[in-house]
Amino acid sequence: MRAAVGEAGRLAFQGALELLVKAGADLNAAFSQLPSVARSFAGGPARGGGSLRERLACLEWMLTHGADPEQLGAWPSARAIVVAGFVGVPEYVKILRKGGAKMDGFAGAAIGDRKLVERALAAGPDFAQARDDSDQSGRGLTALHCAAGSRMPKA
Repeated sequence: MRAAVGEAGRLAFQGALELLVKAGADLNAAFSQLPSVARSFAGGPARGGGSLRERLACLEWMLTHGADPEQLGAWPSARAIVVAGFVGVPEYVKILRKGGAKMDGFAGAAIGDRKLVERALAAGPDFAQARDDSDQSGRGLTALHCAAGSRMPKA
């Protein structure tokens, strides 16, 4: 069922997600992470499913039904807000912020929010070399990685 949830999310097939969740599927199980869903936004309907409006509605539905905006996914492993910056869809970032995504210096670097990066540096200059290591692997992205990968308009 995990793979089905992941594929339905990637395709923004909200009807299927609703049925799967009703049957007991977990939106936070492996293969159904929001960062992986975010990647589908990069390719448009050809790689994901539906129109941008449908995909955004599906994302909002997922967040209101328990999807964790801090869950790691994609490759390299990153939080949904960072992947959203890499994809460059401002509406996706807005929904994740509203849905509770942690807004720190790494997120700021990915979405082009200079004030978040400045605050992180002011709190500790070691942030410049730190890694967004939410999974404690020691291989998380640096703020420079996040900034270099950003496709946000005017970032």
